[in-house]
Parts: sequence; C-alpha cells; structure tokens
Amino acid sequence: MQTTRLTFFLLAFASSSSVAARTCRGPAVHRLVRAALVHQRLAKPRAPGWQRRLAWVGLLPKVTARLSRSAGRSEYWDLGTAPDQDMNNYHALRWEVRASWDLSRLVFDPRALAVSRRGSQLGAERRKLGQRVITLYYERCHLLDIRHEMRSAPHPDGTGWNAEKEVRLRVVTALLETLTGTRLSGSEARETPGR
Repeated sequence: MQTTRLTFFLLAFASSSSVAARTCRGPAVHRLVRAALVHQRLAKPRAPGWQRRLAWVGLLPKVTARLSRSAGRSEYWDLGTAPDQDMNNYHALRWEVRASWDLSRLVFDPRALAVSRRGSQLGAERRKLGQRVITLYYERCHLLDIRHEMRSAPHPDGTGWNAEKEVRLRVVTALLETLTGTRLSGSEARETPGR
C-alpha cells in the first residue's frame, strides 16, 4: 500500500512540471485519487485477507451427515419335529456424522494461486485508475489556466477560448466527478459556467 501511494505521488509530481507554478483550484490530486479508489472500492487490498483465510482453511473440517432408515420383516418356519413359526418386524434409524480434514492444504492450497492473481489484478486496476485521475486532473488544471488567461487577455487574432475547449473542460470535469463519486462537485466544478 505504501508503494502504491508513493507511485501516485511520483506520477503527480512528474506530470505537474508544466503546471507546478500554477495553482489548480479544487481538491488536491492525491485526495481525488484516494476518493476514486474509495468510490471504485479499490482502496483496501483484499488479497492479503483472502490469503490469511486460505492459510487456515486446512484446519476446518469437512462435515457430512447421513440419516438412514430401514424397516423390514422376517419370518422363521421350523418344519422339523416340533413345527414352529416366528415372525419378526423391525424398524431401524441410523445417524452417521463424519468430519474429515485435508491437512495438505496447510502446506499449499491450489486456490492460493487464484487469490494471488486476483491481488495482482486489483493492484493493476488501482494503478490504472490513479494514472487516469492524475491525467484528467492536470488536463483540467491546464484548461482552467488557459480559460483564465484567455478571459483576462483575449488574443487580438480572435483565437482563444472557444466552444471546443469549453466542451473538453466539461467532459474532463464530468469524468473526474464520475471516477471520484462527485468529489469534485464541492469546489471548482461549481464555477464552470452553464452548470
């Protein structure tokens, strides 16, 4: 977890060289990354918990229970010197409970490979989401800076802040809000015209 945080911060600082001197209004990038991880349910690494449970699964018994019922009748005829007849009815009810342990799972459980693979996948998803949020955050900061510069000093040739850039700013803002669970809404997003 510590390595993941360090990676996000390094990515944030590496991509912020062009906007380091500028201030981007709104939450800090690391707060948005954290909000995105929480919103996407990727904040807590699940694999170590799964691995701990798998380590103890070999001690849990496999319990089976069986109930059997039988009924019958037997007849006995003696045709010898003293003829005799005997009839017997019987009913039997039998319970059987078994517990068995697979202690080889204490050494290695084949499901541990799947858990490890899933843990690696979750880590990759966390990194990918963090990179996406950081990229969108700094693109948004760049667009806000351009908008501020163009509004304060319009270009004489007519180029400047146009509808295409405004749409891109809104798209980037909406993507960040979606990824972070509208974490951005409480700050800079309210300043965007037309909202």
